[in-house]
Amino acid sequence: MLKKIFISLAIIVAFLLLFMGGCVGLSKYIFSCKGCQQFNIDNTELRTGIDIPSVNSVDCNSDGHIKVSTFVIDTSSLNMKEYISTNRFKFTDGLYRKSGENVKTKWEASLNALSAELTVKIEYLQ
Repeated sequence: MLKKIFISLAIIVAFLLLFMGGCVGLSKYIFSCKGCQQFNIDNTELRTGIDIPSVNSVDCNSDGHIKVSTFVIDTSSLNMKEYISTNRFKFTDGLYRKSGENVKTKWEASLNALSAELTVKIEYLQ
């Protein structure tokens, strides 16, 4: 009986470790994608920390070193003031802006609240 409990626990722990390892691996893969075709929104969210809500359209250009994406946000189910506050945008020169830099990424984002266009420029440093 004790042996069955031990084996069951070992299987559960092994499954959880494999699942967590898979999630970490997928996150690293998404983080490394520098193009516009795969995981564009997810990569932008991971690199900038900005939540990209449901969008109506996306325009993206990338040369593998710099990527510029413009997202037209679907405002039908989004409170724009709350979105701006939650993502800590600051109002400057007629646009809401946010930027950041770390060892692997330098980025800047601008949001036009009237047209709901969020433009994010990401420079891949590594």
